[in-house]
Amino acid sequence: MYVFCNTAAVVGFKGREIRLQANSVWRADDPFVKANPEYFVAAPEVVESSSGVIYRGVEQATAGPGEKRNR
Repeated sequence: MYVFCNTAAVVGFKGREIRLQANSVWRADDPFVKANPEYFVAAPEVVESSSGVIYRGVEQATAGPGEKRNR
């Protein structure tokens, strides 16, 4: 399983510096990830597509093709 970094930073960890890049992909079982969960999310912050950029967390106004919306 993988997680996505949610920030760009340099963080000290076990005597060395770890450089984080926003939206980079990390293994969920990595010791740094387990020790610093605040830097990671289960889904990327930004998802790109050929029709533009879709931002995670922005509610879609209408149902997608084949999607049924709850009332």
